Amino acid sequence: MSFTRFAVRFAVTVTVAWLIAGLARAQDVELSLEATDAPQLQMPAFTAIRRGQPSPSDGLLIQTEAMVQIRLDYDALVAQLDRDVTRAHDSCAALLSVERARTTAAGSLLTLHTGLWESRQGELVQRATRAEQAAVRQWYESEAMWLTIGAVVGGALVAALAASL
Repeated sequence: MSFTRFAVRFAVTVTVAWLIAGLARAQDVELSLEATDAPQLQMPAFTAIRRGQPSPSDGLLIQTEAMVQIRLDYDALVAQLDRDVTRAHDSCAALLSVERARTTAAGSLLTLHTGLWESRQGELVQRATRAEQAAVRQWYESEAMWLTIGAVVGGALVAALAASL
């Protein structure tokens, strides 16, 4: 295995481990998305009057039981609203942390791919350089030259044999 392939595999292993650890940490992130000007819900003050007593202002008279029920319903709705806001806040914070982790992972993946392509490009450049060096032949590696030398030596041997006979 070449050093380049080992380095690439090592980088992939480290990056994947880092991404998994980042996703695990992303769920521990706590964000502050509190609204600074959240409206405060308050029940208006009520004035109690007795039967037969004149009303201090124009309005609607409500029985005590109905008033208690209205107050309980109001408190239940405020509690429900608080729970819904908290749940929505937690949900948005979790989604945001997941999207941040995805963005970080995508950036790391892009960096990894860039590194892989750069190492592949370096490897191809080295291979092309070696191929170019191998393509340049020396004078003694020429097939035409050896064919010519063989023909001359063969002709000389045939002529020497013919002269000696």
